[in-house]
Amino acid sequence: MFNENGYKAMRKYENLKAEDFVKKLSEDKNYVILDVRSKSEYEYEHIEGAIHIPFTEKDVYLKLDKTKVYYLYCRIGARSAIAANFMMFGGFDHVYNLNDEIAKVFDLIPKSQVCHQ
Repeated sequence: MFNENGYKAMRKYENLKAEDFVKKLSEDKNYVILDVRSKSEYEYEHIEGAIHIPFTEKDVYLKLDKTKVYYLYCRIGARSAIAANFMMFGGFDHVYNLNDEIAKVFDLIPKSQVCHQ
């Protein structure tokens, strides 16, 4: 895909606030949630069903199915934005980043969907 100047258009992920993140998860049933935080953060608390892939493990992201829809989160949205950007450059089309605090999502979803280890 090229823009009006003939340059290749950069793919862009979509940033979501906590309320929109939760709403999209409730509407969409065919998605993958990626928790890009550290192992200790993930083990302490995460969204049920989230797959843990630290944002630094770029090679793992490229092995994911590019046809799926991905929702990424970290603590405040910075690490997940890095991972989302990497995925877009890697050819993924449907990537959403929680550009908000994960604690807000934990407050919005049913407590049964928040896992503690």
